[in-house]
Amino acid sequence: MLTTRWPVMMPGDDVRRRHRLRGKALQDAWIHFLGPLPWQSFVTLTFDPKRVYPVNCAKAGREAFTWCNLAARTLRCPLGWVYAPERSRSGQWHVHALIMGTSPESLTVPAAIWRLRNGFTDVQPVTGRRRITLYTTKAAALTGEVVWSDTLGRYRHALRDEVTVSLHP
Repeated sequence: MLTTRWPVMMPGDDVRRRHRLRGKALQDAWIHFLGPLPWQSFVTLTFDPKRVYPVNCAKAGREAFTWCNLAARTLRCPLGWVYAPERSRSGQWHVHALIMGTSPESLTVPAAIWRLRNGFTDVQPVTGRRRITLYTTKAAALTGEVVWSDTLGRYRHALRDEVTVSLHP
């Protein structure tokens, strides 16, 4: 009987060693590095208060980190991702993520896992026409937190001169 080896844990798989930026360094990363990447999916991960309550920024970040890595493991490909936790007007925390390396349609199973575990998902394609704006930048680019995968270096070849996703006004 042949089986496929389970991926080995990588340094970026541990939530305590996640890559994150704040303040001015965050603004520079948004504009100069993350914007020109060829993002394919825009994902909103929210929490159902009947299932998970209370949710603070740290918990939202841990759950999103776990989900992004789970999506990569489930699909058996090195997804590139970046996410930012954000507080809604109601005070509830949620997470916005940009993902590349797979189509939005292939995120169906990981999205279902999030829904079973935490609440609600919304997966949208990122298209050049729409130039979707990452909603979290209104807060995250100035004072918040952004976390990204250690696999983004694999997508250096795909950097574009123009900004693919407008990450900051």
